[in-house]
Amino acid sequence: MNAPYYVLVKELFPKAKLIVDRFHLSQLIVRSLSQTRIQLMNRFKTACPENQKTYRKLKRYWKLVLKKETELSDTSYRYTPLFKCMMTSRGIIDYLTNIDESFKAIYRLVQQLTVAFDHRNFEAYNTLIHQKHSSVSHYLKKSLGTLRKYSHAINNSFIYRYSNGH
Repeated sequence: MNAPYYVLVKELFPKAKLIVDRFHLSQLIVRSLSQTRIQLMNRFKTACPENQKTYRKLKRYWKLVLKKETELSDTSYRYTPLFKCMMTSRGIIDYLTNIDESFKAIYRLVQQLTVAFDHRNFEAYNTLIHQKHSSVSHYLKKSLGTLRKYSHAINNSFIYRYSNGH
């Protein structure tokens, strides 16, 4: 999705069907979610002990935030020192996303984009990136703009199995 490469390839190969690598699509979305989480986390980096606890929870469970919802468990309980109780991974995510409504909306959008991407459902994906999302961070707004800009090449990545990976 590098603009100079896109222009160059279009110039050199005018009939070529451009395909955006699926890894870079998911990386763009996940990076936006991570940046938003860090921004939220830094809001809680204060002298207040309660804010410090929230900060540590957002920092400690960053890998859970990046997991697909289908990979989260709601039956496997384990002791979590920061919560001082037994919790499931889904319970931790519910707690973290309820800290901030904007973060919750971003998390939901990223999960929906991931599902549409995994199921190769371009119509759902396209609908999600073209909807007006007022409560998302500027990181995700910028990523959604990039996805809209290259939607034709992204559609090809849904249709064709080609990739620059294995």
